[in-house]
Amino acid sequence: MRELDYVYATLQRLGARPREIEDLAEEVFTTFQRDWPGREQDRPLRAFLFAVAFRIVSAHRHQETTARVAAREEPPVGPDEGSPPGVRLLMKGLDALALPQRAVLVMHELDGFSIGEIAASLSLTQVQASSRLREARQELTSAVDRLPTNGTGP
Repeated sequence: MRELDYVYATLQRLGARPREIEDLAEEVFTTFQRDWPGREQDRPLRAFLFAVAFRIVSAHRHQETTARVAAREEPPVGPDEGSPPGVRLLMKGLDALALPQRAVLVMHELDGFSIGEIAASLSLTQVQASSRLREARQELTSAVDRLPTNGTGP
């Protein structure tokens, strides 16, 4: 049950909307079941789950973007309005980040993974992971600074 909660939280932190999370979580666990036996044995379970969730959200966003461009629709807006203001502000700030930077920031700052674990999970070098983290921190700070402090802005 803890891992299910972790996957749901990870999907949300990576930008999945509430109505998508259940389907995406199912896809994460289906992929997990298929790929777990062939994983690197020293990789922590949550790092593996995060990497699977990252790839699924990335593919889902790509499909959505392609469909939106074809239909000439606007992208979906903002986090769940039922969330506390601080969470909405953070999620809006995270929404300003490219998914690769967002993933590294979430893994390091919210999930507590080391740069080495992040690099291994996302198939990066440690230099790339560190660089993405630094860029993500700068982008997040800029994005949050541009938002109204009550978290209800653009």
